[in-house]
This record gives sequence, structure tokens and C-alpha cells, in this order.
Amino acid sequence: MSIAAFFAPTRIAVRGLGQRWPMALATVLGIALVVLILLGFLAAADGFSRSLEGAGSDKVAIIVSGDARSETASVLAAPDLAILRATLVGAGVGAETISPERVATRTLARPAAEPAGVVVRGVTPSAAALRPQLTIVDGRMMQPGRAEVLLGQAAARRLGGRMVGDTLLIEGRPWRVVGLFSAGGSALESEVWADTGQVAAEGGNVVQSLRVGLDDGLTLEALRQRLAADKRIDVSVSREDRFFAAQSTGVAGMVRRFGWPIAIVMAVGALAGALNTMYSSVAVRGREIATLRAIGFGRAATFAATFAEALVLATAGAAIGIAAGLLLIDGHAASTLGAGAAETSFTFVLTTSAIVAALVFALVTGALGGALPALRASRQPILKGLSADV
Repeated sequence: MSIAAFFAPTRIAVRGLGQRWPMALATVLGIALVVLILLGFLAAADGFSRSLEGAGSDKVAIIVSGDARSETASVLAAPDLAILRATLVGAGVGAETISPERVATRTLARPAAEPAGVVVRGVTPSAAALRPQLTIVDGRMMQPGRAEVLLGQAAARRLGGRMVGDTLLIEGRPWRVVGLFSAGGSALESEVWADTGQVAAEGGNVVQSLRVGLDDGLTLEALRQRLAADKRIDVSVSREDRFFAAQSTGVAGMVRRFGWPIAIVMAVGALAGALNTMYSSVAVRGREIATLRAIGFGRAATFAATFAEALVLATAGAAIGIAAGLLLIDGHAASTLGAGAAETSFTFVLTTSAIVAALVFALVTGALGGALPALRASRQPILKGLSADV
């Protein structure tokens, strides 16, 4: 039997889907919904990771206290900072590539909305120089010694559409908005920047992190060795992009661990629908299948026909789910939520790997839903099928 002849029953079965469209449509939409929800979780995880990782650079080292895994958990006191500065200057590092930064979470009021937790970062002029992705899109940089702030675009939107010239109350103190900045959609855009001296007046004489520009004259490993040799301080040194990547792994992993079980539970419902549809298809096509067997088509051909029918439905559902994801999810802006905690804005990102994972998941669901009905179709006695009611 030729390949074309072998797949003739498959073509007949697929063309007959139109006659059973109500149940077929229910199966397709069930799988599409599963795919859409799975893509939502994966896009959130990938988008958050990309936002946080985009805030870092492979050309910058970040120094935090002890084993702190985030800047807000780090405390570098004035004596520590003095030792670090002296060590860096001794290594030939220029002052313009050293950026001590104060980082704190503050709850800011929003018009007609609940207060929002925002990261307030106290910086010196060198902070912007170490972040080439940062661009001031409106206004100017704040000036040292003044109660002025620079808002990331995401922070400005979240705080009620703040604009240059507005006044922002932070811990009851008024600050004038003098500029808005973008940072390639990274987590930096969720921050409020102010002069480090002004922030020190609010939070004490400590910093949370120290950033250092890396180059051929100062590698990350060389910096680590220098600081490890000084027993007066207890600090950890990381490449900035890897530091943020490690933070994103926990949140993104939690989203994925939450999303996959939900998708699997929903897939059970879609699988039940697929089984019902395919068993009904076998029952309706009983005489057709028996006739094909009687004229010479083997069990393998009839199995393939019913199995392919299930895969066609799964593929259609996956296509609809992916298309809906691209239209409704990809590029959608969101933010993390937490009472009293800083919110980080990010954009849902549908990656190729997420789409492939959702497609494979849909096909596996379709395959599981089609295997048993296909087996029944291939084993159905010919005489029983021929005597079945139409």
C-alpha cells in the first residue's frame, strides 16, 4: 500500500470534522484556553526576568554587604565605604566610575488610588554614567544639594502620570520632579532617583551598594581578590547583570511553578473534552471505519486517521491560543504587587521558547485524548461496524 493510500482514511476523517463541528469546536476552544493561560504565566515570568536583568550591566560590578542578595538587604556603613573607596583609588579606579547608592522602599500617595511602594535611589552624578541604557526623555538631571527627583517612566505612570514640575511627597517632605527617564523597559524605570546627600538626610549615613565600572585595568576577579584580602570589611562582589539575574530567578521560578500546575489541571478538563469528542467521532464513523477496513485498509491506517483527527483539533486550539496570546498578552504592561513593598513594572514577553512549550503541551494533550479512541477504532470488529446504525 502506498503512503498516499495509507493516509486516505486520515484525509476522510479530517474532512468529516465539519459534520461534527459543535463538539470539535468545544475541544478546540478548551485547548486554546489552556494554551492562553499557560502563555500568560510564562510571559509574566520571562517579562519580569528581562525587566530585572535589563537593569544590570556586564561592565559594572556591584558591592553589597556580607551575603546580601538584594540591595535593600545590604548596609554599608561610613567606615566600610571609606575603606572601599581607598581600595578602589589604590587600584587606579577613577572617581567618575565609583557610585555609592542609597536604596530604600517608600510608600507614596497616588491620586484616586491606593499608595504605591516605590524604590527611592539616592545617587551621585556617576550613577547615570554607569548606566548607558538610561536616557532622560523630559527635563533634566537633578542637581546635588536640592530636593529634586528624577522619575522612571513606569514610576511616573504608576504615581498618577506625574510630569516635570510636579511636587512629590516622600515621607511628608516635598520633592520637585525635574526629569523623566527611560531605561530600555528595565526595572530601573520603576525607580525614583534623588541626590544621595538629600536621601541621606532621610535615612542615615549609610549606603546599600557601591557600583564600580569594570575595564581591562580592573576585572571582576581582581576586584574580588583585593576586597577579600582586606579583613576589615565583609562584602560580596558580583557582576551587576548576574546580581539582578539571581534576584529574578526566584520570582520567575515561582511564577512558573504556579503556572504549570494550573495549566495541567485545566488540561485535564481539555483532555476529557478531547476524549469525549474522539469517542463520539469513532461511534459516529463506525460504519465508515468498518467499510475502510473491509476494502483493505489495515488497523494502522484507521488508528492513524483517528489519532490525526485529535492532533488536528489540538493544533487548531494551540494556534488560536497562541494568536490570542500575541494579541492580548504580549507587550502588556504589569507590575509586581505587595503591601508595603516596592512595585516593579515589567512587560509580558512571549518568547519563542514559551510558544514552543505551549504548542508541545497542546499536542501532548491532543495525543493523549486521541490515543485510546484511535485504538478502539482500529480494533473495532468489521461486522459490528457494518451493522451499526448510521
